[in-house]
Amino acid sequence: MADLRSEGALVWQLPLGALGTNCYVIACEASHRAVVIDCGDDAGAVIDLVEREGLTIDCLLATHGHADHLGGFPQLSEATGLGVAIHAADRAMAESKQHAAVVFMGWVPEPVRVSRSLSDGDTLQVGELRLRVIHTPGHTRGSVCLAGHGLLVSGDLLFAGGVGRTDLPGGDDAEMRRSLTEVLPSLEPDLTVLPGHGPTTTLGHELTTNDYVAMYRRS
Repeated sequence: MADLRSEGALVWQLPLGALGTNCYVIACEASHRAVVIDCGDDAGAVIDLVEREGLTIDCLLATHGHADHLGGFPQLSEATGLGVAIHAADRAMAESKQHAAVVFMGWVPEPVRVSRSLSDGDTLQVGELRLRVIHTPGHTRGSVCLAGHGLLVSGDLLFAGGVGRTDLPGGDDAEMRRSLTEVLPSLEPDLTVLPGHGPTTTLGHELTTNDYVAMYRRS
């Protein structure tokens, strides 16, 4: 059973890897064709879910290029024959071994096979599922959100009660401010936010109660 149903989309949330990175499997309810977003370091858990639920993976996508969101993609690419879609600005990060990851996770991840460079405004279509790519730099130069079907996959831009760090590779505080205070408020406030770490929330709740968003708004 899916963790969430929203406007024809089925959503499963899998916290994976040493940092509990949320991997999302989002499927078209009509066709059960699916996209896997941000596969942390446990591709086996994703493969088990897909087989158990009778899903067909059509697309692999990363919200940004940090290793904790990419670790399972090499194995998942091998299992599915699919490359990974990621914003052009983070492509080089994904395609290289990230030695800095050893500081946080104790291992050096394998490079990811990228098959598509994303840009702002692109549309991802899987079955009847349509997700719009929104470039939201700040946590990294190529961070993106995905919006559609009442959902906002926010990566490490926005969390329940928090926001992403800007002191990691690719971070930029000024870009984070713009993404949080200009881009996100232009979206529908009732979107369900699927963050890169932690529980789900809603965009309107975070824009009105999140102390970190308020801090960026004041700065």
